Amino acid sequence: MKKRLFALLFAAVLAATATLLVASRALTAPMALAALAVLDLVVAQRGVNPTAPAALARPPATLGAIDRGPATRVFAFSYEVQRAAPPLRRPPLPNPFAVTPDPPDPAVARAFGLQSYLHSSVASRWGLATGYEADALGIGTRELLDLDMLLLDSEETPGFLRLLRLGAVDYVIALHREGLEDLDLVGIFPSPFARPIHVYRVPDPLPRVFAVTAARVLDDRAGYAALLDPGFDPRREVVLSEGQPLAGCCAESRLVEYAPDRIRAEVEAATPAHLVVVDGWAPGWRATVDGSPAPVIRANVGFRAVPVPPGRHQVEMRYRPASIRYGLVVSVLAILAAFAVAVRSPRH
Repeated sequence: MKKRLFALLFAAVLAATATLLVASRALTAPMALAALAVLDLVVAQRGVNPTAPAALARPPATLGAIDRGPATRVFAFSYEVQRAAPPLRRPPLPNPFAVTPDPPDPAVARAFGLQSYLHSSVASRWGLATGYEADALGIGTRELLDLDMLLLDSEETPGFLRLLRLGAVDYVIALHREGLEDLDLVGIFPSPFARPIHVYRVPDPLPRVFAVTAARVLDDRAGYAALLDPGFDPRREVVLSEGQPLAGCCAESRLVEYAPDRIRAEVEAATPAHLVVVDGWAPGWRATVDGSPAPVIRANVGFRAVPVPPGRHQVEMRYRPASIRYGLVVSVLAILAAFAVAVRSPRH
């Protein structure tokens, strides 16, 4: 209670000070207002939600079943959309994340349950990447959305495991077991939901970055069929949206640096090859091979590939969309305009 009262009084003092600064029309008022905002964050807003239960800050038990690394990727069933043709062997779950039986605080119990479930909205908190996740914000590319739908269409078929491997998914989180017999069950954990949480390991998934020497050039419709074809081996071959078909051999790669907006790798190949990155393709990606510009091609419908000539090479990808350059120009112009107005305005 004392902390809340202090925060309220401190905010009132800052608000009064800000009002006086605005009324003074001093040239230094904008900088002083910015300093007040930072002071408020540092002094009064350090604990954004001090009423949250301590249990929500602890890592969930499900993490103990996962070998976490810099590139570990999980897929958690959302159950919101069922695309595969019925009947499915898994039971229908119309409201899978409803808390039962009624706990003292259903909202807290549900939040804790979703953390344990490693839902896509919280998985990154524990350093996990996600794959084939529902695009609730609508910011993903059409190609990634198509892959998501293809995975849902393939549920309880051999194509489901193929797509999990193709997407470099290491673990699957689910509330059911039916249809997941091809995966390795590594843990069952209690949950506040109607069913316990199951953690599965995907056997033999693709690495996030690797090199191949064979390539097919197909449109999206033919590409979907190729990804589900048992004769397609994604460890040695890639489906490209453009470029030239290849049929070579003998390529190796080593990941040097991996970050959300930058990737560096070494590739050594006896014939022309492609460095494949199992992350989403987008127009803003730029690539270089030994410092020279190289194209970034859409690969396996929704991922990325860079063509590499024979020999040993350094490949680098950076995410530099045009919107960043436009935003930087607009920001600089706005700062210059604000400074000019402040200088030319009379002191009164």
